[in-house]
Amino acid sequence: MSKVYSKEEVGRRLRDIRHGMGMTQEKFAETLDISTQLYKKMESGENNISLNTLSKMKSKLNFSTDYLFFGEQDSVVELWDRMLALHSIDKEMLLFKLFCDIAVNNNQIELKELSEKYSEIFDMIKKSLADWNKERKEDAGSGK
Repeated sequence: MSKVYSKEEVGRRLRDIRHGMGMTQEKFAETLDISTQLYKKMESGENNISLNTLSKMKSKLNFSTDYLFFGEQDSVVELWDRMLALHSIDKEMLLFKLFCDIAVNNNQIELKELSEKYSEIFDMIKKSLADWNKERKEDAGSGK
């Protein structure tokens, strides 16, 4: 892994992240409250990413800036800890993004079979989270 900053590499990883989320350049830019033209320049490596935009990426899209800038992936433990701190809908989105990242990193995003497998796993995790939240509420209601 290279520790040297490269606008072109950052742009490539930004594109990979966007593809992994299944978003168009226009939708990604809209989510970040920036112009599509500016986003395209960031993705092509023509422009740097401002701190303001970087902050929006982290808060709205919850992905690793270490990966974006240096190609370093979060460990599973770091991802799990981040996930546990989120609200349930945010947990679902993070899990979905995690599955997309895995698919992108393995260059298998287009495999229908893999997509169906991830969808199945995602549904099981959603059910487990819902059951866990229900149990917590019941425990809180009974004074345990």
